[in-house]
Amino acid sequence: MQTEVRLLHASDTTLLDQVIDLADDNRGSLGFMPAQAFGPFARSGNIIVAVQGGKLLGYLLFRRVKTKYSAAITHLCVQEAARGQQVPRQLFDFLRELVKGVSAITLKCRRDYTFANKLWHRLGFIPRDEVTGRSLDGKPLTRWYYLFNTQLELFTAREEDERLRVVIDANVFYDLCGAQDATESKEAYSLLADWLQDDISLCVTDEIYHEIHRNQNRAVREANRKALRKFEELRYDKPRRDGILADIKTIIQRSDSERNKSDLTHLANAIAAKARYFITQDVAVIEQGESLFDRYGLLVRRPVDLVVDIDELKNNNKYVESRFVEHKTSFAPIKSRDITALTQNFIYHEGREKLNELRTKLRTFVASPELYQAEVWKANKSEMVQHAMTVWGVEGGGLDVALLRCKPNHSRLVERKLKELILNAAGRGLTYVKVSDPYISDTVRKALAEYRFFRDPSDDCWYRFLASGIRSLDELTAHLGDQLQQAGGLPEPLRQAFLAGETDTQSLFQAEKCLWPVKLAGAKVPCYIVPIQHRWARNLFDERMSEADIFGFDATLLFSRRNVYYRGATPRLPQAGRILWYVSKSKGGQQYGELRAASYVETVTIASAKSLFRKYEGLGVYKWSDIIALAKGNAHAPILCFEFADTELLPTPMSFGDLQKNLVTAGRKPNQLVGPIEISHELYLKLYAQTG
Repeated sequence: MQTEVRLLHASDTTLLDQVIDLADDNRGSLGFMPAQAFGPFARSGNIIVAVQGGKLLGYLLFRRVKTKYSAAITHLCVQEAARGQQVPRQLFDFLRELVKGVSAITLKCRRDYTFANKLWHRLGFIPRDEVTGRSLDGKPLTRWYYLFNTQLELFTAREEDERLRVVIDANVFYDLCGAQDATESKEAYSLLADWLQDDISLCVTDEIYHEIHRNQNRAVREANRKALRKFEELRYDKPRRDGILADIKTIIQRSDSERNKSDLTHLANAIAAKARYFITQDVAVIEQGESLFDRYGLLVRRPVDLVVDIDELKNNNKYVESRFVEHKTSFAPIKSRDITALTQNFIYHEGREKLNELRTKLRTFVASPELYQAEVWKANKSEMVQHAMTVWGVEGGGLDVALLRCKPNHSRLVERKLKELILNAAGRGLTYVKVSDPYISDTVRKALAEYRFFRDPSDDCWYRFLASGIRSLDELTAHLGDQLQQAGGLPEPLRQAFLAGETDTQSLFQAEKCLWPVKLAGAKVPCYIVPIQHRWARNLFDERMSEADIFGFDATLLFSRRNVYYRGATPRLPQAGRILWYVSKSKGGQQYGELRAASYVETVTIASAKSLFRKYEGLGVYKWSDIIALAKGNAHAPILCFEFADTELLPTPMSFGDLQKNLVTAGRKPNQLVGPIEISHELYLKLYAQTG
């Protein structure tokens, strides 16, 4: 009988139950995952099953890790009776095809699971390193990598810096302390799963010591204090905590027992420590989660909710970066007097860079303005607050970035600079941007990955190929072909389209995004015109509208490659495609009734206003008052939110009148553009060409 390998549909409850039963039977090796966590994974298309005659042979559960452009295997489990039938290979081959375009597939497996480790070896994984497991016995875990290319640095460099800090309450802590000897599963045990280790850091505050101290059993106290060493302790400002605690007592009403006071103090400590997530099973705290979020931005989660939401929370957290010391930043040439301060601020100690080495480079660059653009971002009124530094020049057929430095957690500034360099190179008719700085920090590395740069091992430099205008595949092949053939570590979408000859629509579209701002004529994806009020366009992407008042809003939002936009739930946009932005007229100000920008749609979500705001709260310019107004006062009403990226301002905006003429010429009726309208691929290219 033939084996069928496919994605598990959430509606197939019989098969889903079989998956849950198989996971439960093998939880000793897989780790505990709550049954209710499997449904969301299935709805997201993240469970692959092997089925024969309606019966489950095995399953593979995986996650897509946006921050590293990878996929991570969480479970691969096969029925005992089906072992030896190549089911793991079939499941993995399906996954490999499904996630084509990522840079790697990763997993972690206990070193003492000999049979499993042999399987990973047979499947082509490489055991790159080892870490201590999260379980209380600290068994070592091997990290296995299946690389589609050589971009290993995106996965191995200081991964711990990207983990989410989540505070657990006392009851969750006690549950975790007893996990090793437990005979029954508890919800909190899911937090100890090995696959979560790279994603979350479990934290406590010092109130936990008072909780432990109240126990009358000395042996228990000592065991709990020893267990605390495995958790990160967050610090906080005590005067601020006192004010928060007084406020919380008005939100959560409970008796004045020592235990209740301690519970509220722990919660107040977490808020004062600026924690984003608080993990609890306390019903009273969970019921007030919305109030705590509205007042403090704290996300209250049950352990199982965190497990289900981890990818959403982690990818959202990527955008909740430290704000600049001052919002008012400016861009200026590096002066000779800046060199000493810049050397001290941007020396890369971790790479053992020498001060004199960097100082000599800067002097050379500043002394050669005809060859190099040497620039620094700094606070307007402060010569001392320097956020980022770049040095670049034209080299042959591309731009060479000799220095690219920034302060930690300021990757948005680097994203802004990379976008500017890509568009600059495209405007000059060049074919690539190269970053030759040998000292690349984690923050810069993240920004490079966001803009799809790849590292070529032949010279240890980072590259991004590009083109401009509307091109056919043949034209791009003539334009870039030799360079693509010679490049090492080429992104998978470019390899597929240009070297492997895969010319289906999605392959071409993914290749186009790797070569942005070019538009590939053969990538016939859905295209829309989306109206946007001028105040949102001004904040989200249109710098020209903001030049007169660049600091009247959060300027950092203009720096991000990605952003989000909310509107009514209908009409719905595609999950992936192109959009042209029509900026509506302002009231009493400048008149912007024009097509002004082009972007890509990355993701589209329709959900309740409250859940969408929480999901994207760290990204975008919208306040809760804006969202609830869109939902007509109903926090549970469905609205649409789409994430867009790679926004390109159109050089020659098109007026409303000219847009209407183009619609009529294309056989469409005039449209007042009160909502998104779908247009043909051909009309999109025509409008894009006329505004270029």
